[in-house]
Amino acid sequence: MPDDVDLTATLDLSNAPDWLLAGTKKHGRISKVTCTVTNQGTVSVLGVSEFNLYASVDPTLEPAVDTRLAGCTLPVDLPPGTA
Repeated sequence: MPDDVDLTATLDLSNAPDWLLAGTKKHGRISKVTCTVTNQGTVSVLGVSEFNLYASVDPTLEPAVDTRLAGCTLPVDLPPGTA
């Protein structure tokens, strides 16, 4: 990825079930998670990107330790400053 590309991702947890949030011990199933990807860089991004959702006990992603819950590959076409 070029140096001028700066992608950020934000999960929308406003409709998340209580058991998904930290500190709960209940289990369940999610069929949809909304993720907004924003291009904060200075060049357009066009291609495909892999998205993975992990469960973690802390805010630091450690793929070797944290549990991968789901993943997908999606097309991305984002001019600078768009989501």
